[in-house]
Amino acid sequence: MGAAIVGLIFLVFLVVDFSTPRKDGFVYFPPSEELVQAHQRFTSKFKSLPKVELRMAHGTGANARVSVAQVSPRLYRLVVWERTLEIMTEEELFSILGHEYSHILNDDLEFKITIYSVEKELAADTGSIKLMKQMGLNPCALASALRKLQENNEDRDPSIPERIEAVLKHCQGV
Repeated sequence: MGAAIVGLIFLVFLVVDFSTPRKDGFVYFPPSEELVQAHQRFTSKFKSLPKVELRMAHGTGANARVSVAQVSPRLYRLVVWERTLEIMTEEELFSILGHEYSHILNDDLEFKITIYSVEKELAADTGSIKLMKQMGLNPCALASALRKLQENNEDRDPSIPERIEAVLKHCQGV
């Protein structure tokens, strides 16, 4: 992963009207100033990251989510649901951004296809812990962020308890 963090920061913030609900039922819109600033503080710590389009989403229910998808061979879309910003501290948000960037850096994504496995989630959690340490932040913030995501999501990810346990073991040096 160290080799992947070399060069210049590339950020793409497209100004596109996403106010019409899409077929997935969510409304996507440009990121809030709060999210842009948090994202810039996070990415400014690293010399090279891929191009990322930052978006916010609003959907039905009170879900808190963050997701990343590859939208073209050299562009990714990072989507943060509004509820996530309401419940996360900045450090927790950074830990989740680190998790999503780890998916990109680990090449877990394929164009137009989301690949999910517990192993890839655990690897992205480990990547987030490493990124948080590089930033001089508390890597254990990921455990509380995962708890908040679990508590604030209608469709609960069954791997989160296992992931929280793995993060806490890592934080305790076990």
